[in-house]
Amino acid sequence: MRITIIRLFKCLAYVKFRFVCCPLIVILPQDNAVKFKFHENKNAEIFQDCINSIDHADIMVALLEGADADSGTSVELGYAYSKGKAILGIRTDSRISEERGLNLMLPFACRELYIDSLANFDALVDKIIDFSDRYGSINRVVQ
Repeated sequence: MRITIIRLFKCLAYVKFRFVCCPLIVILPQDNAVKFKFHENKNAEIFQDCINSIDHADIMVALLEGADADSGTSVELGYAYSKGKAILGIRTDSRISEERGLNLMLPFACRELYIDSLANFDALVDKIIDFSDRYGSINRVVQ
């Protein structure tokens, strides 16, 4: 199973460590971007690599933190939604405003939105594994 994880800043290494023991391939766009560092058209190539990663992912996990979610994450989330991907939005930021602390478009694009300001890394990874078990088939679209 291939998972694209977008913007999991604090727990990147931990998520990758936990998934070593699971039959999952974790794709982190920021890891892939390094290979384009010295290319003339690096920004266009990074953009296309992110799109390709989403196209080949079974599910997407997006960290939606801050007063407003990262603009790149929002674009990636919208693209994944348009492709029928199962999206797990994660929010550990406890600010309350708008729709569950987010612009209303984001939570409604997510198959599930996990909000827990007290979540530790184990809880987050367990949630990702549970989500991947339920929605991981690349050909399965739940209406």
